[in-house]
Amino acid sequence: MATHMERIGVEPHVIEVCLGHVLKGVAGTYRHYGYLPEKTVALQAWADELLASVQAVDCAAPRNGT
Repeated sequence: MATHMERIGVEPHVIEVCLGHVLKGVAGTYRHYGYLPEKTVALQAWADELLASVQAVDCAAPRNGT
């Protein structure tokens, strides 16, 4: 998932929070922003990418009787 999200333009730090990874050390101590708006956009972009892939496969699949 991370590789594909990066391919579609999601920022690496947003990918990390989408995957549930937490910051460690000093950054983890002081940075508590949840990135909800950024995660929403990133996960919608990922959903759109998956839907487009499924639709492309579905369109390419042969149909019985056609």
